[in-house]
Amino acid sequence: MPSMSRRTIRKLLTSASVMVFGAACALCSFPVVEAQVVGNHPKVSIDLGSVAVWLGMSQNDALAQFQSAGYKVLGDGTMARTNVQDGNHVYSIWSKGGKIICAEREWYSSGRDEMDAVLGALAAMASHGARSCSIMHDTVNEPEQTAERILIDCGQRSVYLAKGKISSTNEVNYVDAFERIGQIP
Repeated sequence: MPSMSRRTIRKLLTSASVMVFGAACALCSFPVVEAQVVGNHPKVSIDLGSVAVWLGMSQNDALAQFQSAGYKVLGDGTMARTNVQDGNHVYSIWSKGGKIICAEREWYSSGRDEMDAVLGALAAMASHGARSCSIMHDTVNEPEQTAERILIDCGQRSVYLAKGKISSTNEVNYVDAFERIGQIP
């Protein structure tokens, strides 16, 4: 890829931020879908491929579901963070006291359209009844890294979007679009 001027990169990042903000605003006009309810408490869940997990779910039950679905558990599953792999997709769950306290999935994969990842993450969040959200934006402008980052926080459900560049011996461009439930400890 030919090198781009800082002005061109800044214009691209600004355009991406505007598109994300526009997509988030557009989603606010959709009817709200209520989250699944168990008893009187909402069940905050996320689909990690073909396996659904939720906050408070037993870590052992989740690992059993991943294994029966043919996922590969990376590590021994006893750490606070466990990664599971289904083909090329890696999902993460964090546990405390044997219960899931956070889970996330990456919507972007190299070579795919970035906007598809943004729309997928936002649509998944909206379909689970996300409401009362706040949107936070920040810019990283350091010698080693530049980035535009947006966090759409809806309480126990969030989407994190980032596009940036890490400058070291080799310049690395990256795009992130994570859907998450809970908070990373």
